[in-house]
Amino acid sequence: QLFPSIKAMYENKPDTVHAYRVDPETHLIGYKEEDSYSTNLFYDYETVAAYIKEYRVGKIPESVARDRIGLLVHSGALSYAELPRKYCLTLGLTGTLRETAATESGRKLLDMYNIRRLTFIPSIFG
Repeated sequence: QLFPSIKAMYENKPDTVHAYRVDPETHLIGYKEEDSYSTNLFYDYETVAAYIKEYRVGKIPESVARDRIGLLVHSGALSYAELPRKYCLTLGLTGTLRETAATESGRKLLDMYNIRRLTFIPSIFG
């Protein structure tokens, strides 16, 4: 059998949420994106489950299934909100900073990120 542990995960997974189809030429799963289907989209185990399902019914050859099915190992997380705390200078925040800085919650946010001096430059976008 093809990857017994992944098959077990598939059997315990509810039906997929995102509409997809199998591309008849490449045998890749394509998810609906606006008016077409894209094989570049991936929805974690939902996509893995879809590949297993389509392999089991014969729509996907084993070679494609072996390339596309695997265990997803999440080895860490990165909070982009925490990155500014790592630097001594922060440039180019936002065009709405002037309004944000005028509110109490905005001042708390500036304090949280240790932003002490603000310089406003007119936008080139108008």
